[in-house]
Amino acid sequence: MLKIEWKQSAKKDFIAIVEYISQENLLAAETFIEVVEDSLELLKAHPKAGKIVKPG
Repeated sequence: MLKIEWKQSAKKDFIAIVEYISQENLLAAETFIEVVEDSLELLKAHPKAGKIVKPG
């Protein structure tokens, strides 16, 4: 299975987004986390289903 590597900046951004959403709606923040986790699992299982994103 493919390994997903998060850049440190991506981890910080993800946490910031979750914290921002949770200020108004905790359930929405939890749902957002689940959707991202499910998407990553799908990408791990089917790596050719996604796009390669290059910086810049």
